[in-house]
Formats: sequence, structure tokens, C-alpha cells
Amino acid sequence: MGRKSGLYIPLGERLRRSGNIELTFTLPEINKILEESHHQLPESASRHRAWWGNSESNPQAKEGWLDYGYEVVAVQFNSKNEIEKVTFRNQKSKEYATYSKYSLEKKRSSQTLPEEVKKCVSCLKTINKDFDFCPYCGAKQNYKCPNCGAILQKGFNFCPNCGEKRKDM
Repeated sequence: MGRKSGLYIPLGERLRRSGNIELTFTLPEINKILEESHHQLPESASRHRAWWGNSESNPQAKEGWLDYGYEVVAVQFNSKNEIEKVTFRNQKSKEYATYSKYSLEKKRSSQTLPEEVKKCVSCLKTINKDFDFCPYCGAKQNYKCPNCGAILQKGFNFCPNCGEKRKDM
């Protein structure tokens, strides 16, 4: 297979050769990489976030990172509202899959509610676990079985403990 030709291929090759899951470059660093193809970034690359979009229809994205398994995941602006840094992440590596799974698990674990609160059964807003009614939507939170006193979830027509029919419906 012959060598690819295109203005942004040196960037893709640099990403591939790095073997890193994630890389961040400043625009001058990217321009230095692109010198290999006797090319520099256009002015729009420093002003418009859309230029860095992950679309196959953008030649810079296709040649420069998508064909190499990377996506732009962050674009950092400076105080003059100009793009300063771009972060690429390898979307195909096994390490990324592990990293993503770890990040997702970490995010989920950080979203668990403290023991003193719960989600409203109706509007899903966070409320005190001892509230019988939601202060936001007024929904009754805990239905008790008239026979055994077990707490019934919203939508239960019968008690799962004793089979008694709910009478408050």
C-alpha cells in the first residue's frame, strides 16, 4: 500500500506513532507537525471550534485524526477567545476501552445519593428520605400495605410480601 498524501496526514501519523490514548497539542505544535506537508493551519482553526469537529466530511478530521482512530475530545480557548490547545483521544485502543469503563464506573459511583436522601418517585428530584410527600411535585412517596405495613413502590397494585390489594388507588 502506497503512502497517503494529504495536508493533514502528518498529524494523523504523529498521533498513530505516539501510541498514547490521549494527546494534547498547542496550535504551534500542530503547525510544526504539518510542516512535513509544507502546510500550516488556516486562521479558522484558531477561531472556530467547528473546524475541529469529528466529521468524516471535514478533510482535516478524516485525514488528520479520524482515519487513525482518534477524535478531538477537547478544545481549549485562551483569554482572547482563540483556540490554544486541542486534545485527541484514541477511540479504538484496548486501553481506551478500559479507561472509558473505569471513568464510567467512577462517574456512576460518584453519582450515588447519600443515605439521607432519595429520588422522588414522580419527578425524580432529590429529597429527604424521610419525606412522605415530595416538596416539589407533591407526590406521595411511600405507600404502605394495609395488611402487613410493607412499603409499596409506585405502581404496585398488590403487596409483594402478602399479596394484599392496595386500597389507596
